[in-house]
Amino acid sequence: MRNLAIAFAALLMAVPFHSRAASFDCKKARSDAEKLICSDPELSARDDELSQLYHRAKAAAADRKAFNAQNLRQWKLRESSCHDKACLQAWYADRKAQLEAQVADAGAAEPAAQKPCQHRDLTRADAARVSSEIDAYTQQHGYDTPTWEEAAGYEHSSVVAMVFGAELCGSTAAKTLDSLAAFTSALHDPTKRRIMECIGVDLYEGQPPPGHPPTREQCAVILRNAGLPMDVYAPPSRQ
Repeated sequence: MRNLAIAFAALLMAVPFHSRAASFDCKKARSDAEKLICSDPELSARDDELSQLYHRAKAAAADRKAFNAQNLRQWKLRESSCHDKACLQAWYADRKAQLEAQVADAGAAEPAAQKPCQHRDLTRADAARVSSEIDAYTQQHGYDTPTWEEAAGYEHSSVVAMVFGAELCGSTAAKTLDSLAAFTSALHDPTKRRIMECIGVDLYEGQPPPGHPPTREQCAVILRNAGLPMDVYAPPSRQ
């Protein structure tokens, strides 16, 4: 696999999907609702959308404890009540309306303008600080840093550089590592690999296997099924 760091960045800029269906890891799906979300592109896209709205509403909430309690009640309602697609569609519509109202009430209907990225070199002190943040993240998720980085296909210095660069643009270590974990998981998902190929991400070192990347006609179907516009299609760079 060639230059995964570039592929990771390209994917984050081009396609707003996550291998975890945004709010949870599909590999750990247990309930009927979670299994349906992971297996249905439309529901997965709705979960992505709702996750983004959830984070906006959470940031705007004056009473974070009450917000978390409400969110837990709504999640339990979905898990206990929804066993088919129609129920989940209704649940997502209701929950979206609730969160949009909360964002509007807080005067945060539009996200704040993104601050321009800072520009400075990575110092030893920065590297040590970021390394400790990476260690804390991996321990929180139940695995050690070297094993996690090996599974992700990155050297430690590359992960440190990615996190530091994202911080200069206003992100956090946790958000960057969440995205990296989602991207890594997506590499093992055949459907999401095909989507990545359709947006021009080169996933193969050397000659790709037969049938890869998909043709423009195949990508039109793949992107449509994923709820993505054909505008994101990028022809393969290989000749």
